[in-house]
Amino acid sequence: MSAAGLEGCEDVLDGADGVLDAWGAEDRIDTLTRGLGDDYAIMGANFKFINAGYPIHAPVEAAMKLVADHHLALQAIDSVQIGMPGNALRVVDNRAMHNICVQDMVSAALVRGGLSLGESPFPALLGDPDFSRMRARVTAGVDPGLERDQPNGRGAK
Repeated sequence: MSAAGLEGCEDVLDGADGVLDAWGAEDRIDTLTRGLGDDYAIMGANFKFINAGYPIHAPVEAAMKLVADHHLALQAIDSVQIGMPGNALRVVDNRAMHNICVQDMVSAALVRGGLSLGESPFPALLGDPDFSRMRARVTAGVDPGLERDQPNGRGAK
């Protein structure tokens, strides 16, 4: 823009026509610096690593970690019980759309050995007998500890 001859103000924050002026907060530089060095917005960011509703990520990661840590074969898994805060569970419990159904996605992850962001295992996995067997073994409910400690969180057990 500068090379094209456009001009701007030297102090874009608290100078004339700067951000504070536009906000109607002239002479209030503290508005811009409040929390600087204490509050990092990136810490509140969410990153998706699988093609699923966000509350499903923690249960899938937990299931895959248990399988890896204990060298579990699919046939050795008798049941999977997922505990979540109630608000998150209401979003993903037994949903008709597979990618937002925690039971479907945990079952798919266990059968496939993991999930990725770039693909969905459905509908191809629906005809797999291993998926059907595992899906019948996965249940989800409210975890009292997570409900108490992070009622609006997305953690899971």
